[in-house]
Amino acid sequence: MGHREEFYLAEEGQILGTEEFVDATIHRIGKTGRIGRRGARMNSPGEFKAEVLLATVEKISGIRREEFCGPGKHASTSIAKELYVLAGCQMGATLKILSEISGMSSAAMSRRKDAGRMRMRQNEEIAKLVIRIVEECRQP
Repeated sequence: MGHREEFYLAEEGQILGTEEFVDATIHRIGKTGRIGRRGARMNSPGEFKAEVLLATVEKISGIRREEFCGPGKHASTSIAKELYVLAGCQMGATLKILSEISGMSSAAMSRRKDAGRMRMRQNEEIAKLVIRIVEECRQP
């Protein structure tokens, strides 16, 4: 299909595809947040607080942000990266925002998100940690 500007909208959380595909995808994953142009999830202003997320992931994982925001591949570092991206997305951040904050590429964030989802299905404790991070981040 060549170069098309709309392909770059995926960085902003857009769901790309035919209208039928977008509708089916939204139906399958559920509507979380406001739905904008072409079915994209929109973040509420002020909903996401990066510093709070970083501090909470540090506290709960026991891994310093310099480690989980860096290139480290140790198992505990990878889990902390997954907690960061999963909780961040649940808090309303896009992968683009999370990648800018962490200094990792959007592709790396996407891989960590996919790996984290798989790990959550296999390990209930990981899912509980994500919930705990989100809940702690939302406390005043």
